[in-house]
Amino acid sequence: MNLFTIPIIIDDQKIFDDFKMTRASYYYIELLEPAGNLNFSFENFEIAFFPLEIAGVIYKPVGKKLYFDSPDEFEQLFNYAEDLEHFYIEADYIWIPNALLRAEKKPEKGDVFRISADLFTRLYLLKRDNAVSSAYDFGIRDVNSEIVFSENETRAFTRWGENVLKNVIEVYPKNSKLELKRIN
Repeated sequence: MNLFTIPIIIDDQKIFDDFKMTRASYYYIELLEPAGNLNFSFENFEIAFFPLEIAGVIYKPVGKKLYFDSPDEFEQLFNYAEDLEHFYIEADYIWIPNALLRAEKKPEKGDVFRISADLFTRLYLLKRDNAVSSAYDFGIRDVNSEIVFSENETRAFTRWGENVLKNVIEVYPKNSKLELKRIN
């Protein structure tokens, strides 16, 4: 697999007669309104432009590292984006035919996998166009090398989620009047 991969987080696996797909989430950053000048560079091409709207998938932490190794890197990413005026981080999902998830580990909710940019693009377009397909209908035969379980990122993402939940509980204390009561 090339170095340019996208982290996806397993959300839910569906196994119905004609629908055998796994929903996987990803994060993207989005600019929803005009926001001054930006510089864009791609290979040997660089241009300054005035963006009206722009969005892109987040595939690595802020800085030079290629993978998320700690919950702090997720937190830093969200804090950084919150400091940028007009930018937002959102989550969306793609559907992956279950037959493609033949990794060394059975996918579970919250697991992070790395997926090649090429395969992600094909699955993104499949979802965008509301197509339902099997791995074979989609023209994918052997993509084991394009989807790889990421143990360190799973651990980091899980700990980050636990920290976020802990902070929410601390910031928003329970209201005893709204607490569910046990009926005997």
